[in-house]
Amino acid sequence: MCPTTTPSTTSSPSLRQVPGYLRVRLAIQPDFPFAHTLYPSIVVSGGVAYIAEAGQDGHLPPAATRALAWG
Repeated sequence: MCPTTTPSTTSSPSLRQVPGYLRVRLAIQPDFPFAHTLYPSIVVSGGVAYIAEAGQDGHLPPAATRALAWG
């Protein structure tokens, strides 16, 4: 599996509602909104699941920024 994609059904309960063919990106930093790719694996440590960011994938689209109430 490519490190810039992850199956939507393995990441979180809310992602199970997202069709598996869609790309998954992490939106962070509302003051400087960028989309970030995810590593394909989730690490569990101390009862917490961690999803690693794998790199920046450009600016977050304006529609997504508005939907998140970031702008």
